[in-house]
Amino acid sequence: MTTRPGPTPSAPPLPPYAGARPPRARASRFSPLALAAWILFGLLAAVSILGMLSIGIFVAPFALGLLGLLLVKAQPHARAGAPIGVGLLVLWVAWNMRWVSADSCSGAVSSTTPDGAIVTHDPCSHLAIPWGWLAVAAVPLAAGAGFLVRDARAARRHR
Repeated sequence: MTTRPGPTPSAPPLPPYAGARPPRARASRFSPLALAAWILFGLLAAVSILGMLSIGIFVAPFALGLLGLLLVKAQPHARAGAPIGVGLLVLWVAWNMRWVSADSCSGAVSSTTPDGAIVTHDPCSHLAIPWGWLAVAAVPLAAGAGFLVRDARAARRHR
C-alpha cells in the first residue's frame, strides 16, 4: 500500500516587482500649462453658466470638452485654476462695469430748497467704482490662490 504525501505548504506569491525596488508613487509636478488650461476652463464654465440664455449654450460644449481633457490628464495641483478663472471673469465684468455704469447715467439733478435756492448735484459721481463686482471677484480669486498655496506647501513637504 502506498501512501500519498500530504499537502506541502506553498510559499506566498511574490510581488510583481520581486527582486527589484518597489515602484515609487509618481509625484505630481506643478505645470503652468495645466494651470492655464484650468483657468481657461473656469472662464468657459462661468461664461456658459452666466450667459446660458445667450452665448452660454454654445460655450458649454467647449467647456465640457476641456474638462474631459483635463480630467484625463490628471494634474491635481493645477485644479486651483478653475476658481481663478471664474474670478478673472468677474473681475473683467467689474472692469467693464466701471465704464458702463458711469456712461449709462446722464445729467445732473437740480432741486429747490425751501428757501428757494437751486441745488445741483451729479448723481453719477458714485457709479464709477463697482465695489460689489470687485467683492464678488475677490472670493474665487482668494479661494484659488489659497488652493495654490496649500498645494505648493504639500508638494514641498513630500519631497
